[in-house]
Amino acid sequence: MNTDNKKINPSYYTKGIQTTDYIESHDLGFCAGNIVKYVTRYLHKNPENPLEDLEKAEKYIQILIKKHTPYSDQKEKMAEDYKEALAKLKAGKL
Repeated sequence: MNTDNKKINPSYYTKGIQTTDYIESHDLGFCAGNIVKYVTRYLHKNPENPLEDLEKAEKYIQILIKKHTPYSDQKEKMAEDYKEALAKLKAGKL
């Protein structure tokens, strides 16, 4: 394996099926693909600090949870509207 290939495919990505091949074969997309990537390497890339990659994976999990939570954007908008209406009511402008 040449030096450039080792940079692209370090050993922690090439045990068994290559991580990229797995991600693409399952059409996981960016966020889910990053979760697989970070979980795959968390004990190998930086064994002194495995939390670093787990926290990165967690960030992408939270993005997917928000994306797949029904009406999450609508709930945020309703909360903002409620706060504005409450402020107007308190100010006697409603």
